[in-house]
Amino acid sequence: MGLERRDAVTAPWASRVFAWAAFVVAGLVSSYLAIGTTYAGDASGTDSSGGRWSSSLPGSTLAEVNGSWVYALLLVPVVITAMPLVLPASVRRPAAFVSATLLFLLAVVSLLSIGGGYLPAAGLLLITGLLTEPARPIS
Repeated sequence: MGLERRDAVTAPWASRVFAWAAFVVAGLVSSYLAIGTTYAGDASGTDSSGGRWSSSLPGSTLAEVNGSWVYALLLVPVVITAMPLVLPASVRRPAAFVSATLLFLLAVVSLLSIGGGYLPAAGLLLITGLLTEPARPIS
């Protein structure tokens, strides 16, 4: 029974499912960051008489604050997660590990801003690499 269960978990389709899940997660995070409000619009201060005031303003998107070039940056994690899906089967396992490492490094570097959203995709890529069968040498 244990062997049958292990075979079901390490079936070739299992690594593809995790690779697609990582791609979808990265795409959803990038989509939200592209169109969602990421900068708060609240303002507060002290007036000349010493009284405190606060105001709620509409928030801003990344592109409104930083320019449209951020769309290209938001595509980088999506392209990284696509590597194990588009590369040939002979390099799929190392591609999954390289992709997981790159995405993890990207997430750590940008952890204080947007990077935390990409950590689940990096974890899914790591699982993809672990479940992908090593390429067999051609004999």
